[in-house]
Amino acid sequence: MKSTNASRPMPKVMLVENDRTLLTMLANSLAQFGQNITAIANNSSDAINLFRKVNPEVVVLDIDLGDSIDGIELANIMQKSNPNIGVVFLTSFTDHRFAFIAHKEFPKKYVYLRKQEINNVKMVSDAIFEAATNSQKYYPVRPVEKNYYSNLSDRDIELMRHISKGYSNIKIAKILKIESKSCENAISRLLKKLSIPA
Repeated sequence: MKSTNASRPMPKVMLVENDRTLLTMLANSLAQFGQNITAIANNSSDAINLFRKVNPEVVVLDIDLGDSIDGIELANIMQKSNPNIGVVFLTSFTDHRFAFIAHKEFPKKYVYLRKQEINNVKMVSDAIFEAATNSQKYYPVRPVEKNYYSNLSDRDIELMRHISKGYSNIKIAKILKIESKSCENAISRLLKKLSIPA
């Protein structure tokens, strides 16, 4: 770790974000803030290759990387190789359940930041420091805030994710291991909760 002062060592940081403009801006801003940016990648395969080469102490990554491996799966791959790596998730998901519902395994040590709540680079820099230095119990997923989605169950969120991918009711029923009619009923209840006419 390099350090800008004796009390706050700066870990080696890797950034993974599929939006190239945001990736460049974030890398430059964090570097100017004193962070030790050792690698940047805009997709999961480049990220895995760079991870093996530079061995970062913290990875800052988007959850939706727009390719076959999302940020949560990528973080799990990295923590299997290096259990001590800290993870900072940057996401547009206002409700963390949209990001995490499809996963059975979560990274052990992570900070979860919503992009729309970040108003300065210090917030990201502080999250990097926390991910690098705190124990595995630090930063559990934040509770669901009172928002448009707070009345939805985890199953409702999962249904919404499958519907948003364009899956048919039959395919969703197979994924959820339920009957087609049960799937149709669940979708009808979801639409009612969202005040969407069926």
